[in-house]
Amino acid sequence: MKKFFIFLMIFALLTAVSCSSSKKEGTTVIDDSDYDTDDNDNDIAEIDESDDEETETDEPDDSDSDPVAGGPCSKNPCKNIENSTGECVSEEEGYSCKCKENYTWEGYAWEGPRCKADERKKKCTGLPENAQWTKVSEVTQTWNGEEWMPSETAVYSEEISYNRCYFKCLPAYLWDGEKCAEPCENEPCKDIPNSTGVCFNSTAGRYICECDENFWWWGERRGCIAQRPALANICTGMYSCYNNGEVIECPDKEDEVFYGQDAYYAKLGFCSPKNFAVNSEFHGETIIVNRNTGLEWHLLSENTAYSWSEAADACGNLSYAGKHDWRLPKLYELMSIAAVTNEDKELNEIYFPLQVSAVWASEIFQYNNQPWSLSISSGITSALFNNYNQPAAVCVRGEKSPDPVFEESTVNGDKVLTDSASGLMWQKDYTSKGMAIWKEALFYCENLIYAGYSDWRLPNKNELASIINYGQDDDSWPLDMPSDYGFWTSTTFFSSYMTNELAIVIEPDGKQGYMPKHNKFYHYPYHVRCVR
Repeated sequence: MKKFFIFLMIFALLTAVSCSSSKKEGTTVIDDSDYDTDDNDNDIAEIDESDDEETETDEPDDSDSDPVAGGPCSKNPCKNIENSTGECVSEEEGYSCKCKENYTWEGYAWEGPRCKADERKKKCTGLPENAQWTKVSEVTQTWNGEEWMPSETAVYSEEISYNRCYFKCLPAYLWDGEKCAEPCENEPCKDIPNSTGVCFNSTAGRYICECDENFWWWGERRGCIAQRPALANICTGMYSCYNNGEVIECPDKEDEVFYGQDAYYAKLGFCSPKNFAVNSEFHGETIIVNRNTGLEWHLLSENTAYSWSEAADACGNLSYAGKHDWRLPKLYELMSIAAVTNEDKELNEIYFPLQVSAVWASEIFQYNNQPWSLSISSGITSALFNNYNQPAAVCVRGEKSPDPVFEESTVNGDKVLTDSASGLMWQKDYTSKGMAIWKEALFYCENLIYAGYSDWRLPNKNELASIINYGQDDDSWPLDMPSDYGFWTSTTFFSSYMTNELAIVIEPDGKQGYMPKHNKFYHYPYHVRCVR
């Protein structure tokens, strides 16, 4: 009996738990008398309509914020982006901004998100007649908000640029401000004293006037002079200005960096441009005439090498074009026809098509008793062992180029040396402390006040070489030379396979070479001797 009573109590408890669970699962009993079906339908309709209105009202504007609260566009990150329309577009990963015309969204640039200016390739236009592009004929333009830059329109400039439509005149033409004109086009020689009025076009847009008998052309600045020009009066052939490596427009103000170099003074007419002519009047046998000096040249062979003694004998015994007074040329004479630029090399390939690298000179190098030679393609001198190196031979005839004739004097307390062969005045003393940087050497001479004069300049390669002692007794030479390093020149060493970072230097013994213009690694202190 007691067990039966306990069983009933357990059954009642399980039944109560089961009913409670049914109510929790949503089972509800509805009394029809208490529920109005029509009113309920209206209520449901009203609720549905209210939900639709709420959905439409809460839909976000893509231009202002992200539809998802806290999304990438929720704070409109585009409103302060330069060159953006301010409109933000939400994407799967991050966002993008719509950019103005000619700008493109760049969301992951290292500068940060931005609208980057568009770029495009454009062919350069407007190349005038008798001109060529200095470097490129196509540029990459960038939109600057108003126009595409740089312009594709051609502009005259000697400076090399990889993204500018710069042009220069062909070697035989000169820019007159409007066109590339032939130097003789305006008859510049017709009013030159002691000139026949005949004009010859020369390299790099320069010209030479034909002078009356017994007169010689010394350049546009001096005209026709009753004296044969020396090596120092002949242009090196450098008609472009350079900084430490690239072509630049020649600086024309004394306070500008790199002012006073070779090409600047050549363009002012301080020297006579190289000018050759072919004379084949004697049975078609060709002679090359150098109009600068009047010397006549003949290349013995394009590809035959000679020892120095063989070359001297060959020229001394030569009978050619009805002439019998041929000789081996002096080093000064060879320097007057040597090339230092591409234009010069092209010129020399026409008149002196050598297949070997050097030619013999008549002088002997006094320090090792070996003959001098010179590279026609670079103008660099060297002393070669007679039986080891075998240069070519060119023969020359005519009055020998003059050696320097110095007269020493004291002017306003300073000693100077005047060379009557070239008309140049030199500092007696050179800088005791060398200069490791080329532009310092240029600056020093341009700003020098010495002997009461302020028009000093750094000499070019030919000018400085003209005062070097080639093959003479040291005791007879009035110019002191340093015992360590040589001298800077204002002439850049031109190379088609290297950047133009080198300037030509001349050692005290006369050998020529080249050094980096900015010797930040070597610091070789080359000296300076100024000229006017």
